[in-house]
Amino acid sequence: MFESSIALRLSRSQGEVVTDIYQNVTPYTHPERWTVQEKKLFDAGRCCWVIGTGSGSVEHCGEPSEEGASYGYCPEHADQFRENCYPNGTRR
Repeated sequence: MFESSIALRLSRSQGEVVTDIYQNVTPYTHPERWTVQEKKLFDAGRCCWVIGTGSGSVEHCGEPSEEGASYGYCPEHADQFRENCYPNGTRR
């Protein structure tokens, strides 16, 4: 399915090219980071970003995943991940 790789993201900011390097984290490269429900969402091409919890349940985003996004996040949550986390997935 997906292979372990380094994803390069290029963007332009005020005329400069900015390069961010993020490791592509999938259930197949890092199985210890995934719940059964998150893996099912990933395999279905859906975002597994947690948007709510309560009463012993977890609610995930479920929007279509951004192609090549780490964790299989949708475009909105992939951007939040890049803004709030280091390339290895730990919080800033």
